[in-house]
Amino acid sequence: MKKAIIILTSILVLVVSFFLIQNETFTIKEIHYGQDDYSILLTVKSNKKLNPTYYLVNVLVGKETKIIDNDNKLLELNHLEVGKKLKIEFEEQLIKVLPGIPLQSAEKIVLLN
Repeated sequence: MKKAIIILTSILVLVVSFFLIQNETFTIKEIHYGQDDYSILLTVKSNKKLNPTYYLVNVLVGKETKIIDNDNKLLELNHLEVGKKLKIEFEEQLIKVLPGIPLQSAEKIVLLN
């Protein structure tokens, strides 16, 4: 009986650790076109179920944001479409106290598909 409990506990620890170290990608849910400084506002959802950085977040895509594919080729803003998966590197922000969906600026976006 002790052996079975130890085996089940170790399997549970392995499964939970897999979800914690999983690479976080996001799926584009909505795209809003906007002003000159931030030409696109993306609403993205995380694929990570356990401990995501943001479950749902609005991402500002500005002129200085790099958009690349898996081969490090620079892409234009028109390659961003609803349903595409991406990795996002967020800019550091000092104030994060507003209620509702968080708003972040993207430093780099990697288009996965």
